Amino acid sequence: MDIKQLESFVCIARMGSMTSASEVLYLSTPALAQQITRLEREVRVPLFIRSPRGMTLTPAGEVFLEDAQRILEMTQHMLYRCRETEIQAERTVCIGSIKGLVPDFYPVIQYAVRSRCPSIQLEHIEDTVEALCKALLDGQIDAMELYDAPMTRSPLLHYVPLITEGRSCLMMPDHPLASRKQITLEDLIGQKLYIYEFERVPGLKEYVETHCPQVVIRCEKPHSPQYVSGYYITLSLCGEGGICLIPPHCAHYFAPLVAVPLDVPLTWSAGLVCRKTMRRQMQTVLDATLQEFEAVRLQRAEGFA
Repeated sequence: MDIKQLESFVCIARMGSMTSASEVLYLSTPALAQQITRLEREVRVPLFIRSPRGMTLTPAGEVFLEDAQRILEMTQHMLYRCRETEIQAERTVCIGSIKGLVPDFYPVIQYAVRSRCPSIQLEHIEDTVEALCKALLDGQIDAMELYDAPMTRSPLLHYVPLITEGRSCLMMPDHPLASRKQITLEDLIGQKLYIYEFERVPGLKEYVETHCPQVVIRCEKPHSPQYVSGYYITLSLCGEGGICLIPPHCAHYFAPLVAVPLDVPLTWSAGLVCRKTMRRQMQTVLDATLQEFEAVRLQRAEGFA
């Protein structure tokens, strides 16, 4: 038996007539009669009493009707849930961030989506860079926050820079350098200086070694006590009197710690990595995000004017 047979059976039971039911179902009366005959043959009992005045249910047909209606309702509910799930998936865009780090752009993306394309729903996951890259290539996420890393130049991926900036020196408010307007490399001689990883700031190590080799920058190393991989470790290092180099746009996450600009003629970009062939929803989110960053840039330019 199949769903069409059950629909035909229920329709005949409600209409009380094969002819009337065939009009509702857009089936010929002989075709409808064949369906019911096959159904009764399968259940091995008559379901209708046929008479010149129409068709009425047998006692077995009454029982069959109750369950048939329940099955059809469950089928409709199942189809509705499946379709809603598919629609929901089509509206959802997933952004990945590196686990343990403060998300660079997700708050801005979230605001941009809510204000510019509210029909799209955002999801966010955290994982390692390697796991996020795999998830991106496999289509499990739509984009990831990342700096201009070598993997962003993959022919399958598209890197969209959102900001370009230098670095700020993060420290406790009572640090001797916290009152400076700007910090030079010479100011950092003898200081406990940390950075997440040199890969994020290509050229910085070489610049420091050339212009002020007395400055020592410790970066993340496995099993090292200077392992800088997360928000709380950064706070801990600063709490011990250290200085952490961070992107300026992340400074407000660490209030009331103080972030002072580092005076070096170098800048680095950070942004989103997407698949080159992206879903329409991701393109909408990307467009909204770029518009939001442009609006912020214009507001800042007007403020400085």
